[in-house]
Amino acid sequence: MSIAKNTREPELQDFGITPEEYALYKNNGPPRHFHDVAWTTFGIPLVVVIVVSAATQDILEGILWGIVGVIPSFVVSVVVSGVAETFVWNRARDELLESPVASKIKLYEDAKAAHDTMREEAERMRQEEEKAQREAEKARRKVETARLKVERARRRKLEGYWMSLSGTDFEREMANVLRALGYRVKSTPSSGDEGVDLILKRPGKTIVVQCKAHQNPVGPAIARELFGSMIHFKADRAILACTGGFTRGVKEFVRDKPIDLSLFQNSLDWAHK
Repeated sequence: MSIAKNTREPELQDFGITPEEYALYKNNGPPRHFHDVAWTTFGIPLVVVIVVSAATQDILEGILWGIVGVIPSFVVSVVVSGVAETFVWNRARDELLESPVASKIKLYEDAKAAHDTMREEAERMRQEEEKAQREAEKARRKVETARLKVERARRRKLEGYWMSLSGTDFEREMANVLRALGYRVKSTPSSGDEGVDLILKRPGKTIVVQCKAHQNPVGPAIARELFGSMIHFKADRAILACTGGFTRGVKEFVRDKPIDLSLFQNSLDWAHK
């Protein structure tokens, strides 16, 4: 395909052939020099007008004879010119067919035919490549659509599961998820927990977690309580996990504070901080 793009189409001059020689070889017919025919056609009546006018001293008679002379002179000029040129053309063509020029023309036509074939093949390959790309893109979109459909179904199922948990079950599931992520998890007593349900440990890092299995978004009071608990436990960060989400007041309160907000298991991005 790249060869066809970079290869110039063969031209007559590449093989030392003139356009006239090629036209003669292809037998496109002898050239008609109609300007010569016209000169003959109208030149003869002009001579007749001049001769008759001089002989008779009558210009009108000379013009009449000139008009009468147009038709036969035109016929004679065309016939004589055509026969002569056809004879010369045929003779020249016969000589050309026997000359080295004919071999050059054959080479030129073979090269042009090969170039045209290569160009057609390149075009066919380009079309097939574009078709394959379109089909691959169509298949990719189909796979992506199916993947998104499965992901949405998984998320709906996951969301339904987490929304169905009681407070105690929610704390337990959060602890299991965090252990799977590599944290050492300690659950606090159900009473006197100082606003903290889980304490996470990693080398050099302590994180406190408050879990709220609520159907509705929690307000900023809980976030303020957790911030105080984080200071009380001298923790590095805090996590507020709620199944029902968070109000705008909570999001504004935790801005620029080491408190992370989490909804469900599949969105625990803070766990890697």
